[in-house]
Amino acid sequence: MKTTQFNCKIIALLMALLPVIAFGQQAVEWSFNYGGSGSDYLTRIIKSSSGGFLAGGNSTSSDIDLPSNAGSSDAWVIKINDQGEKEFVSVLGGSSEDIFKDALEVDNAYFLTLINSYSSNGDFPTNSGDLDIWLKSITYDGQIGGSLHFGGSGTDAAVKLAQAPAGGHLIVGQTNSNDGTFGSGLGGKDAFCIRLSSTSQITWVKKFGTKDNDGFVDALAFPDGNLLFLGSKFQSASNTGWLLKTNSLGDFLDEADIEKSTGVFPVCMMQHAGYIYVAANTNNLVSRITDRHMMIYKFDENLDYVSMIETGGGGGSDIILDMKPYDDNHILCLVASNTNSWPFNGNHGNYDLFYLLLTNDFDLIYNNPFGGTNRDGSYENGGNFVLDGSMAVSASLSLSSDGDLPGNYGSADGWIYKANPAYALAVNNTISTTLLNLHPNPAVNFTKVSGIAAGTSVIICNPGGQVIAIEQAGEDGIINISNLNQGIYFIKTMTSSGNFMCGKLIKQ
Repeated sequence: MKTTQFNCKIIALLMALLPVIAFGQQAVEWSFNYGGSGSDYLTRIIKSSSGGFLAGGNSTSSDIDLPSNAGSSDAWVIKINDQGEKEFVSVLGGSSEDIFKDALEVDNAYFLTLINSYSSNGDFPTNSGDLDIWLKSITYDGQIGGSLHFGGSGTDAAVKLAQAPAGGHLIVGQTNSNDGTFGSGLGGKDAFCIRLSSTSQITWVKKFGTKDNDGFVDALAFPDGNLLFLGSKFQSASNTGWLLKTNSLGDFLDEADIEKSTGVFPVCMMQHAGYIYVAANTNNLVSRITDRHMMIYKFDENLDYVSMIETGGGGGSDIILDMKPYDDNHILCLVASNTNSWPFNGNHGNYDLFYLLLTNDFDLIYNNPFGGTNRDGSYENGGNFVLDGSMAVSASLSLSSDGDLPGNYGSADGWIYKANPAYALAVNNTISTTLLNLHPNPAVNFTKVSGIAAGTSVIICNPGGQVIAIEQAGEDGIINISNLNQGIYFIKTMTSSGNFMCGKLIKQ
């Protein structure tokens, strides 16, 4: 058959668009639902030095992936390998509700899990009066080991388990107990920190706050031994965000408030590029109803305010769940959103999980939704992610059985997926994607990207869609490629108007 000139042009166009289509195929490396016929969800995931990942959450199931249920909702953890395949599941429960909160790996030897429990039997044989706090160790093959119990006669709710300087751990949360593990209170509910030694002995327990309801959601240890806590204080008519800095003994050093008329609901914090970043949500500014949207605040290490971003679509909620450094110059966020409007467009239906890639100064680089036509991503129970090279592995909740989801066992499932967070709505934007003009190409040390301004972030990917580097364009759009190995790469960036641009580069 003779190939016409017109057909040759069509083939050439398809070949030119092939890199864009390939990126779309590489968006999700793997995706798995885990659970049973009841309601199951995951809220935390950590990377293991033994390979793979450990995720934890809650379950009411006693079938399929969940071997048992002791009554009400049980805490459960699942260990998966690097391909997302199940290695073991451990269920921890009593006859009342037992709530998984966090996990850490200790000494490359075992996992330590943080659980709040109302039970007084089963895996939680003692209860001091209401909601208590437990640490449970789990071996690399899923066996439940030793435990520690904390609590008083009131409600003691732990939120985060963090690494302390020189070994040991920090447990933070909220309590209204005035006995047991906790001494006299300050009024209402108090923020607390329990500091444990490297041998899991209590070093000190302290409460912080006001006469109203206060609590911590995160803790951070500085290299000099000082500690930083993130939480909230209820003041006047709204929730106030709160950063509190102490020395290694928990003695006050400094603090900063984050105030907003619609309330501040802190999520997490991180130390990155010489600054402290705080992720939080706030109620909808216009309607002041329960719909929420995300905020990130930037402070220097003296807790002086530097800048912030507040963003969200309309007609729903855009709730930040987690935030981590992506590289030296960028921040990656995980957001549960159902607004389907800028900057959270492309929603598959109901809630999706979005990866949001920002510069350190809050310029949007890329965003992309993952999910199906039902609700995916838990805005109530949370979810988080860990980085695995340039890829991200997220754990949360799913009710879908289509789109990025392989299936559903009934009601909500725990969902874990590994994806390229710099994938940029490739399939939906294939037709509107502009091909970049690169010169020289092939190139040795530098190439010029035409049509972009200095400071624009440029993503460099290998042919499989994996992000190799993110470079900032210099004057005249020049980017440094001297650190790349010889081979073929794909260059992606986005214009100020939101159009995606892609091109192929040959590095000599």
